[in-house]
Amino acid sequence: MLKHLLTFLGFPQKEKKRRNPVFSFSRKAVMEQLEDRQLLSITPLQIPDLDAPTPSALVSSAYSHPNTSDALVRFDNVASAQIAAAETLTTLVSNVWIGGSFGDDSSWQNSVNWSLGHVPTAQETIEVNTGTTLALNEDYTVANLNVGASLVVSGHLTITGNANLFGSFQLNDGASLLVTGNDAILSFAASSNAVFQGGSLIVANGAFADLSNFTEITGLNISAANSGSKVDITSLSSLSNGNLSVTLGGTVENDSLAVLNNVNLTLDATATFDASTLVVVYDSAITSLGGNWAFSNLALLDQTDVTVYGGTTSFLQVYSVAVIGNTLEAVGPGAVLDLSNVSSITDFGGADTASTTITAQGMSSKVKLTSLEAAADVIFSELDGGDLLFGDIPFPIV
Repeated sequence: MLKHLLTFLGFPQKEKKRRNPVFSFSRKAVMEQLEDRQLLSITPLQIPDLDAPTPSALVSSAYSHPNTSDALVRFDNVASAQIAAAETLTTLVSNVWIGGSFGDDSSWQNSVNWSLGHVPTAQETIEVNTGTTLALNEDYTVANLNVGASLVVSGHLTITGNANLFGSFQLNDGASLLVTGNDAILSFAASSNAVFQGGSLIVANGAFADLSNFTEITGLNISAANSGSKVDITSLSSLSNGNLSVTLGGTVENDSLAVLNNVNLTLDATATFDASTLVVVYDSAITSLGGNWAFSNLALLDQTDVTVYGGTTSFLQVYSVAVIGNTLEAVGPGAVLDLSNVSSITDFGGADTASTTITAQGMSSKVKLTSLEAAADVIFSELDGGDLLFGDIPFPIV
């Protein structure tokens, strides 16, 4: 087959007195012929299996062609009379941001703003140096991303490799940052100045997001989903105006998280999350989709809905609850909401707001209120076989 390939390329055959033919050609000429005939246009270059007997020490070379995304094709010397394999090595190409200041020249999707003359692909490493601003308004998938400048995301950015954010970062409302796959890592450096305005950070399929340099976050929806997926917020003390969802085997490391303000917290039975760090939760919602969750250090549950669904237990160590027209409920067979340390429940909403409702709904569902001594403007409800368990002081049940 090698003979036919070289004949096709137009190289003359030179016969020697040996059993197998040898062809005389230069490496430079071969590469020029391959390029002219566009045989290097495939990435990576596919080398045919050469089944014809071949002299040892036929070719030893390495060649890089611009159309192969820096694919390195190498033919190694062999000691035997047969080439056993061809080795193909592939590396990612860097596409460097060369755009201007914020405005028309700041668009990610403008090909003239990139060093390779095209918008970055999923097979490229993206480099954005300091002193520039770029805006992403559409949907893109990238491998590696290094940003030392200002990046504004209004679209949807998917990261499958390593992303390091050293400069300013802004995630706008409705935008998303998806970090997915076992090899995906997102890191915010200590020098990073991040602004979140309602967008979503989704860490899935074994990916990792390092937010350990943040002590406070406002306006971010965080989701850790699937086994092996992890979000590190170990330095975070408060989370405001967003969502925190840990499901499907995801993990959130939250050693210092004490305050939730206007946050929807959702947990399921497979989640890893330390509920004991929470001290104050207000204007929020806590939803348990499964598992046993002990909010053992919660001191104040203010204006917050708590819902525990069937088959789960949630224990809330709260001594005084201030709520405005919200609900505390166990829903579904076997659901248990443990408020056994709550001594008083007060509704501060007045006549213009709905009353607080505490409900056990579903066969064998329970809300434990065994220490409750005072309840103002609270409606207690048992539905479909649910039970409210009071202590020495009974309260009227609707």
